[in-house]
Amino acid sequence: MIAPPRVLMLAPACYPVQGAESFVNAKLVLAGLEAGWDIEVVSQDRGGYPADPDPLWAPLAGRVIASLPLRRGWSWRRLVGEAVGAVRTGHLLPGGDWAAGAVASVRGRIDRRGYDLMLSRLPGGHLAALTLARLDGIPWIAQFNDPWPDGAYPPPYPTHSDAGLSYFQRRFLSALAERVAWVTFPCPRLRRYMLDYLPSGLAERSSVIPHIALPRLGRQSEPAGEGPFTLVHAGALTPPRDPNTFLEGLRLFLDRTKAPDARVLLIGPVGGEIPTAIKRLRLDEVVSCQPPMPYVASLEALARAQVAVIIEARCPEGIFLPSKFVDCVQLDRPVLAVCPPVGTLADILTTQGGGLAADASSAEAVAESLNVLYTHWRAGTLQEAFGSGRLMDSFGPQAVIGDYQRLFERLPPGRRD
Repeated sequence: MIAPPRVLMLAPACYPVQGAESFVNAKLVLAGLEAGWDIEVVSQDRGGYPADPDPLWAPLAGRVIASLPLRRGWSWRRLVGEAVGAVRTGHLLPGGDWAAGAVASVRGRIDRRGYDLMLSRLPGGHLAALTLARLDGIPWIAQFNDPWPDGAYPPPYPTHSDAGLSYFQRRFLSALAERVAWVTFPCPRLRRYMLDYLPSGLAERSSVIPHIALPRLGRQSEPAGEGPFTLVHAGALTPPRDPNTFLEGLRLFLDRTKAPDARVLLIGPVGGEIPTAIKRLRLDEVVSCQPPMPYVASLEALARAQVAVIIEARCPEGIFLPSKFVDCVQLDRPVLAVCPPVGTLADILTTQGGGLAADASSAEAVAESLNVLYTHWRAGTLQEAFGSGRLMDSFGPQAVIGDYQRLFERLPPGRRD
C-alpha cells in the first residue's frame, strides 16, 4: 500500500457529528488525518439529532464529499427512493436510497482521485461500497460496529428475532462476502457472534480493530481534588438498558457506608420509570438527571467525575464494545461497568484493569464495587488503582491506526494513477 493512503469512507453516520456511531467514525477520520491519510467521506445529515458544534470537528468539514439527507418514516418519496436504490445497487434493503446517492456522488471522482481503498460503516455504507467495488474494483474493508441485521441483536433488545435472515439479507451478505477484501469488528466477542450470521469463509478475512480513543478530546477538565465522590453516566438509559440494578446497588452502598459525599449525574435520555425509581429508593438528593448535551461537552462532564459509569443491557453475553467505554479510556476515568458477567467489558476490566465490572443483574455486586471505588477515593488511591488510561496501549491512535496500516498493506492495489 502506497503511503499516504487515499481512503474513501462510506459512513451514513459520521459528519455532521450526531450520535454514538458518528462519534466513533469521526474520531477515526480525525486520527487518520493526523496520521497522514488522504481521506474523503460520504455521510448523512441525520436531521433529528443535534450536531456537536465543537470546533474540534472542523477538520472533517473539508473532507466530506456529500452529506446526504436522511428520510425518516415511510412516504411515497422514500418508497420511490428505495426502489431506485434497489435497481441501482441490485439489492432491496433499507438504506438503498442513501447507497445509490452515495455511489452517484463518488463515481465522477474515482478516476480523478485514484482511491487505494474504501472503508464502509452501517448497511447503507456497505451497500454503497459493494456497488463501487463491483463497478470499479476498489479494495474494500467493511466494519460491523453492531450486529446486523436488526434481528441479530441478542435479547433483551426488542429487535431480536429467532426467525433468521431473510432472502434479501442472505443475498446481500453473500454478495458482500464475494467482493469484500476484509471485515473488521471492534471486539472479539462481536466477531465470533457475527460470524454465525455471515457466510462461511469470512473468518479468514476478518479481524478485530477497536474503536479509537483520542486523548485530546475532553481533556479540558480534571476531577476536583475536593468535593463529593461523583459518578457520571453519559448516554441513553432507555430500554433495553435498565438502570434499576445500578440504582438499587447505589441505595445499598449508601445505607451501608452512610457516605454523605456521593453524587450521581445521569446525562442523556432516560426511561420514564427512572424518576420513579429515584424517588422510590430515596435517591432524590444523590441522583440528578440532565438532558443530552453535545459530545465534547459530555466528555468534559465525565472528565470532572471521579468514576465513569457504563450500564449495559442484561444480555446473555456482552458482545458489544460500547463507544462510551473508549471515551472513558481517552479521559483516563476509572470505570464502573454494570454489565453481563460474561462479556467484553468484563473481559477487559478483569484482565487489564481500568475499573470494575459489576454483574448487571446483581444490586449486591454493584454495591460492593461502589464500596471498593469509594474506599480508594477516600484513601487517595482511586486513580492509581483504577485509572483507565492504562488501556491506551490497546485503544489509542498509535495502536488503532497501526492496526489499519498493517491491514492496508495486505490489500491488493487500488485505483491510484
